[in-house]
Amino acid sequence: MIISDEFVDSRHGHRPFDVAFVDHIELDVELVCSWAKVNLGRAWVTFLIDSSSRRILATYLTFDPPSYRSCMMVMRVCVRRYERLPSTVIVQKGKEFRNIDFDKFLKTYYCRKQTIFETKPRFGWVCERLLGSANAMLICNIQENTQVNNNANVITQSIKSQNLAVWTLKDLYQNLCKTLL
Repeated sequence: MIISDEFVDSRHGHRPFDVAFVDHIELDVELVCSWAKVNLGRAWVTFLIDSSSRRILATYLTFDPPSYRSCMMVMRVCVRRYERLPSTVIVQKGKEFRNIDFDKFLKTYYCRKQTIFETKPRFGWVCERLLGSANAMLICNIQENTQVNNNANVITQSIKSQNLAVWTLKDLYQNLCKTLL
């Protein structure tokens, strides 16, 4: 029996948890402190996305820009939810993915890391399309997103999203998990 190369080495895997993508996006919404109501700025979300089912396995929301800590935390969330890790994790060549601690973690749990080409954001691979869709469908439709700030000539101080922010980090994370997971 002859098996084709496509069957042996599928880039999207053959089953759930076979191949997963890790990527980050800065959300288009301003967040506030839950008790002081002070604007804290925009948050970053890290997604772990299963390649074969296109399901979001885990999310991690933070104010810190992408780092190896975000990658480790999204893996932690995945283990907490499913009690397992994907067999292969596909990452880009960002500095957050080139960390010795992240590599050791993956090797310890027999998870292979595969690095793909270095690209600009929104290049068009599966993970980028899903992140863009999640941002467009969820964040851009919630109250007080930052889309109005894209046209600086027509906004006034009273309608700037920084002044009207109402979402807290906890509320946004719960909304993301309820909607996407």
